[in-house]
Amino acid sequence: MIDEAFSKSDEKNSRYALELFKNLNLQLIVVTPKDKIYVAESSVKTIYLVQNSEKLDDSSVRTISILEYSKLREEMNKQREITHVQ
Repeated sequence: MIDEAFSKSDEKNSRYALELFKNLNLQLIVVTPKDKIYVAESSVKTIYLVQNSEKLDDSSVRTISILEYSKLREEMNKQREITHVQ
């Protein structure tokens, strides 16, 4: 398990590490903030999105494929663009 995998390293070194782990045939569980998922996208097949409730008394886990996540991210980016233009 790699926790907070990319929070303190640059993108180049993070991608190098992921490639190294792949070459070693290691199966990873990568824990990273949403804004750093893009670094691992080419190395993962499934994403588990964990969300805490507003009161922080409950959490939920949503399982999606990397393809679903990419589509969701594109839709969110389009929504932001539309909102920004208006």
